[in-house]
Amino acid sequence: MLYSYKGEYPKVLPERIVLSNGAIRTDSSTYTEEEIADAGYVWMGELPDNVGILLNNEEYVAVVGNVNYRKNFFEEDVEVDLLSIFQKGILYDWNYNQKVVWDGSKFVVEDLTPEEIQMNTELYAHDVRVKRDYYVSDEVWRVDRHLSEVRQGITPTDDIVLVDKYLQGLRDLPTQEGFPFHDNIVWPQREFLTEDES
Repeated sequence: MLYSYKGEYPKVLPERIVLSNGAIRTDSSTYTEEEIADAGYVWMGELPDNVGILLNNEEYVAVVGNVNYRKNFFEEDVEVDLLSIFQKGILYDWNYNQKVVWDGSKFVVEDLTPEEIQMNTELYAHDVRVKRDYYVSDEVWRVDRHLSEVRQGITPTDDIVLVDKYLQGLRDLPTQEGFPFHDNIVWPQREFLTEDES
């Protein structure tokens, strides 16, 4: 459970708390509810609907939306800093129109302002392009190999039409209607992979 100390953003209880009489308690697993309250800590309370807690960089943060889906996206091949798309503890909704804020006593879900929506869109677009560029660079060697094999009169290993289709699909991502929001994007498939590579 997470607790707020004097209205601060909720965290895990520390291993050392000071009671109002000056006594020091250690080992958070042994604190009583009375000691926690006496030391100035308040439980964060029930979370609003569709809000979850996510561990990021050893800090817990509240997010709107499917936490598992959000977490899984950031565990994919491309390392994306979760906090790069969040600003000052304000975390944006996976459906891009709400944020979760700590008002000093509870988590509250609020609509994004037009400025935040614009900033959010730009940050998501950047993250998708980083991921897209990674996928392009991960396969462009196949084009070089194909050109080399053709020059040498060797039967090409890859079906270059399918490789080109995949790379062009990646380059065309920004033209998709749902861009840049991850759950609206249809990523192209690597149809050129052989059974040994799959």
